[in-house]
Parts: sequence; structure tokens; C-alpha cells
Amino acid sequence: MRKSIFCKTIVVLCLLTVLPTWSLMAQEDYNAIWQMARELPNDSQQINLLLDKTWELSRKNPILALEILGGMKRHFYSGDTRFNQDVWQYYQGIIHKNLGNFDTSAFYLRAYRDHHAALDHHPHVAAVQMALANLYSDQGKWAESMDAVTQALTAFQELSDTNGIMKAQSKLGFLLSNLERYTDAIDYHQRSLQMAQQQQDTIEAAIAYSNIGLAFQKSGNLDSAHWYFNRSLNLDLLLGDEWGLVYDYTNLANLQSQKKEFDAALQHIVKARELASKLQNSLLPFTKVLYGDIMIQMGRTGAVSYTH
Repeated sequence: MRKSIFCKTIVVLCLLTVLPTWSLMAQEDYNAIWQMARELPNDSQQINLLLDKTWELSRKNPILALEILGGMKRHFYSGDTRFNQDVWQYYQGIIHKNLGNFDTSAFYLRAYRDHHAALDHHPHVAAVQMALANLYSDQGKWAESMDAVTQALTAFQELSDTNGIMKAQSKLGFLLSNLERYTDAIDYHQRSLQMAQQQQDTIEAAIAYSNIGLAFQKSGNLDSAHWYFNRSLNLDLLLGDEWGLVYDYTNLANLQSQKKEFDAALQHIVKARELASKLQNSLLPFTKVLYGDIMIQMGRTGAVSYTH
């Protein structure tokens, strides 16, 4: 749930619709994955392999992931096959959300929700409610997001789903921060951080650190924000999580620009922009805007420029 403009629960100001432009290497990867699938003896095994590969690629190469899903629609789901089609819909929804294709994302996530609601599959409904909460907040639809995450948290608590509770609390903290209820927001994020540490979930711990930093930044406590952003950065570097690093570097660049530490800010925004471009992350337009703003501010102050 790495998503707000400056945190890993992200509101994108500039939407980006990504069109599939393929390099030769990407096409070779696509063909190789499909060749692996064709070597399996039946449709079910082939579908499972392709879905696994899609999820692996959902952040590293989301455009390739969507191409695989498109191939699956043509090959399997244009006929009578329904095996794991709900999973296929969910992956479509998540990847399109991450790319900023919000209407398409909503279509697939709601289809997944309606399918499992009709079957009384409560864990699946709770999970997709969280995905919808992230989708709504990415669009700045705070009321819709709050409603979705509250429903998800209630369901996770009824299911005794520790991981779900942790993520829902983190999302509530993010929403409360946007409502300027910073003390409550930090409290929810600290609960999520504690649960992540207990479960040794480094990804969720990094998200919690980032979100706490955002709440401190919004409340004007910039030094505390800096400390928490750095903690998140260090964990994502340890994990090699490039998707998370986009937000870490952007968070730090924005904060350092606010503190008029322009050389450090510029170094971080260059890294953020490069990674966002590589991953086709929906934060890419904002990294370009922030880069330009930092360059302007450096020119006004006579700060030493950073060349890249």
C-alpha cells in the first residue's frame, strides 16, 4: 500500500496512463514466460504459472505483467475457461491502480468483490476492500476510502487476520493524517509498526516508518519526519525494493526542499525520477515537477547545483 504523494500510501496529483511500449528484451521475456507455461500439461497449471509470474512482475515490470494478463484473456478467458479468473481480475485491478489507470482498476476490483461477496467469501471481500480503499485514496476520495478501510478492518478483526488488521490500521493512519488528526494517525501507524516488527515483516515496517514520517512532516515536526523517512529508506535498501525506494527518495527530496537542503534534495529526486521512470510508477509526473521546483529554488538561492 505504498501510495500518497509523499508516503507509501500515495495520492497522485498527475495521473499517468502507460501505453505498452516494448523493447526487444521485454518481448523476449514475454515469449519465454509463455513458453514455460506451454510446457505444462494442462490449462490449470499454465494459468497458475502465468499468474505467479504476473504477480512477481507487478512492481518490477508492470507493463510486461499487463501484457501477460492480456495474453491470458485471449488464450484462456475468451472461451469457457473460468479457472482463477477472479485472481486474474484482482491482479488487473492492482496493477492498473499502481499505474494510475484508476477507472480500469475500479472495474476489475469491483468485479472481484462482487464475485466473492455473492459466494460469502469474507476474507476475499476484506482484501479487496483494502485494495479499493487504496484506489480511492490515490484519487483523493477520502470519504470513500475511509468507508472501505473501516469495513475491511471490521472484517479482518472478525477473521482474526493479523496481517489484514496491520494493513488496515496503517491505512486508517494515513487517512487520519490527511484529515489533520496527526496524533491519532501516528498512534495507528505505531500500532502497525509494532505488529510488523513482531511478525518480522520488513516491507510493512518500512511502510509504517514512511507513514509516521509523513504525519510528522504534516504536523511541522521535520526532524522527526527525517528520521522516520531514513528508517524506511534503509529497510527498502536492505530489501532491494525499488518500488518502495521511489517513495523514500521522493519523501526525502520533498522534506529536504522544505528544509532548504537543496543539494541533498536534488540528489534524492534524481534517484526517485530514475526509478519511477524505470518502473513506470504513477508518481513519475510528480518527481518531474519536484525536480524542476528544486532546480528553480537552487537558482534563486544561489545554491551549488548538482549535475547528473
